[in-house]
Amino acid sequence: SLLTLNTLGNVTLNASNAHTGGVSLTQGNVVVNAKNPFGAATGTFTFGGGTLSAGSLALTGANAILNPVSVTTSATVLSGSNSIEFAGVLGLGASRLMTNNIASGSSLIFSGGITNTVASTLTLAGSGNALISGAYNAGTGANALAYSGTGTLTLTANNLYTGATTLNGDTTVISGAAGALTGTTAITVNPSATLTLDNSGSALANRLANRALTLAGGTLNFIGNNAGSIEGTAGATAGTLIMGASGQSSINITSNGGTTKLNFSALTVNAGSTLNVTSNVDLGTSTNQVNFGSLLNTSAAAVTGTTLTFASTTGLATGQAVTGVGILNGTTITATTATTVTLSQAVAASGVASGSAITFGVPSYGAITTSANSLLPRITIGGTSWAAMGANGLTTFTNYNTSTDVTLASLIATPTITLQVTGSTTNALYSAGVA
Repeated sequence: SLLTLNTLGNVTLNASNAHTGGVSLTQGNVVVNAKNPFGAATGTFTFGGGTLSAGSLALTGANAILNPVSVTTSATVLSGSNSIEFAGVLGLGASRLMTNNIASGSSLIFSGGITNTVASTLTLAGSGNALISGAYNAGTGANALAYSGTGTLTLTANNLYTGATTLNGDTTVISGAAGALTGTTAITVNPSATLTLDNSGSALANRLANRALTLAGGTLNFIGNNAGSIEGTAGATAGTLIMGASGQSSINITSNGGTTKLNFSALTVNAGSTLNVTSNVDLGTSTNQVNFGSLLNTSAAAVTGTTLTFASTTGLATGQAVTGVGILNGTTITATTATTVTLSQAVAASGVASGSAITFGVPSYGAITTSANSLLPRITIGGTSWAAMGANGLTTFTNYNTSTDVTLASLIATPTITLQVTGSTTNALYSAGVA
């Protein structure tokens, strides 16, 4: 028969229990000081409320709770100074909240796996650390995982649950030889939350399984190793990086001696968000794979020593931009395809600094226009021509081959203009002023 623990006080279990009918905790504080506290492993431990604490004995390894665990309410609390390990399957009949207040230095451990019978969300909260070392499986519904604790949640199994992953607090670490989120539909890292992909010990490529990752004010840490680490499949199958409208998000990459790379197939930046990058990230690996919903603001701190590679064959759409306080000394902007590079303000001390370069990999055709000793919002250099800008505007250009008019709207200091015409002369050279 079922043994029910329902009390307003404390119950201490100091010896193993041979009971076979299962145990139900609905109210009160149960302190466990012995292995097998809930009887034979065939009996279910029904966690329907109250607090379960490990007293003088760590309930892990050979002392772990072997019973299947059924969580029937969201009023369950884990506490105590020692770790508690559920080595039996944890079952959810609906969305459940488990509050983990186990003391620092110990952990709540789910080694027997997690499953559900309906679509549901497991939410872990509290101040304690937690480890999911058994797979959170797909079950019979679209189950999800949410973390709202102030400790660290570590995932070391290949988790197959098919719902969303929502991180609301502190740090979630995915590590180990198998740690991955291969079933989840999407991952969101909200403000004050950090997601760490840790390959420093056992390395595993593509822990996020090319799922969409939303940084909504949160932080992504990617830790590599000396053999090299890659997250995301190179190509259009990689996941999308989405910047939510919740302030500043960050990406931090630690290589540990090897080549460490994050691959995303697309970048979508929503209004009100900012992305700071502290190492190299490839954004886009195929046609139309770099998408900006609004401006991507890269501050000086974010772009120092950083390369943003846009591999899309179509470049950025009209009206979209990468903005910041300026392009730092030694920086190179390279248009690798037939792309227009637009400087939206005058080239000055706050613009392209000394030692920087703008390189056009594939030239295009058009006109050169200057005005009032400054560069207008567009510079287009066609054919094999080149132009040099000086203190007084345009100083020299050569080999300019075009079928359209060339208009010089500003002064050219000490000009020498050589015009070589071949064929018909249907076009003309106009000058608004020559010094």
